[in-house]
Amino acid sequence: MTVTVESTTASGGSGGAPGADGSGTTSQQVEATVLPICYHKPYISGTEARAWVNSIYEKKKDDAKAKEAADRLYPNSEARANEGGMWHIRYCDRSRAANDEEFRAAFRAFYTANTELRLWVPAGSKPPTPPIPGSVLARAAMKAITIPAPTVETNPKLGHKGATLVGYSTWVWATGDTPTSITATATAGDSSAEVTASSSGLHLSAPDSEVSCTGFGREWTPSEPDGATSDCMVSFNRSSAHLGGTTPLKVQVTYGVTWSASDGTSGTLNSVTTNSQIDIPVAEAQTLNGSDN
Repeated sequence: MTVTVESTTASGGSGGAPGADGSGTTSQQVEATVLPICYHKPYISGTEARAWVNSIYEKKKDDAKAKEAADRLYPNSEARANEGGMWHIRYCDRSRAANDEEFRAAFRAFYTANTELRLWVPAGSKPPTPPIPGSVLARAAMKAITIPAPTVETNPKLGHKGATLVGYSTWVWATGDTPTSITATATAGDSSAEVTASSSGLHLSAPDSEVSCTGFGREWTPSEPDGATSDCMVSFNRSSAHLGGTTPLKVQVTYGVTWSASDGTSGTLNSVTTNSQIDIPVAEAQTLNGSDN
């Protein structure tokens, strides 16, 4: 199974082409393994099947219907007794399904599409590739996604310690490979599923602060006009002196996950949350002006 993963980052990232808003997109392909819920399972050899048919003929000498049923179950069993293939049976593995509903749906679909009780597979050949339910492909695609922890930058950064000031609106914005959304498309045979993990922005928290953050922020530049604002800012109401010199700013990003598949199914998967923390020196204006301590 091939999974194509495309990530849109809040900034240009580490190799993505930056957009007009500083965002970037990267793409990669990975190989993954996905196991079908239902498939044809090897059962007995041609020799074993013919021996069973012969035993029915022996036990049911006068029962024409029983002998006909044995021949229908293993057609051409006499010729295939000397071949190196295997007879296969229909089989569904409950452990490969996420829940009973998914298992029952896969069971019904597979048994409806494959009505033969026994399938002959010649030596060197494989049984037909079973279709993979969209939900199974979606989970496999999600497993191929690695969502990095968020990285952020802030402004202002004053003095050699890079401090911000009490009461000052500190800009925060996502940097590096922090994704706003990730899309993974898993393809197995004729089946495919697309999974999208997306977030509306950063969630910030810090002691002694007021946060206003509804997005991923935008990078502050020296050309910003007076009074310029961003969609992600934090204001500290106390210096970090009582916290050992820096205030911990916790950064969290939660991604909602949806999927749709080529078989017409769709749904949601569990959300994913990533976390990180940076330590910001917060100074009083008079302290910063008077000394570096």
